[in-house]
Amino acid sequence: MIYTVRQQELQEDYDYTSRLVEGNFDLVILDEAHFLKNPKSIRGKLMADICVRLDIERVWLLTGTPIANRPMDYFNLLHIIKAPIADNWQFFAKRYCDGKKFFKVLTELLFVQ
Repeated sequence: MIYTVRQQELQEDYDYTSRLVEGNFDLVILDEAHFLKNPKSIRGKLMADICVRLDIERVWLLTGTPIANRPMDYFNLLHIIKAPIADNWQFFAKRYCDGKKFFKVLTELLFVQ
């Protein structure tokens, strides 16, 4: 069985999303995956939650728009496909995103003296 769902429908219709989450899927294909790079966006949270919580073994991310801003933009996408390097956000940031500089900037933003 194949379902074609617009991501906007998932955001707008809670009942539909709930029914979808109850499904049993062998494969999920997410088009326009570059919209999922932000783990705080509704779309990014929702798709990560569905794919990770349902323990879907195969998730394909499709995009024609490369993500070139910074390595951290890849984290949520890697998390959605359950890539081992995305198991730990801090490890990923330190390893792939110039950890010292990244955490210095993050600390300055979060802690006002």
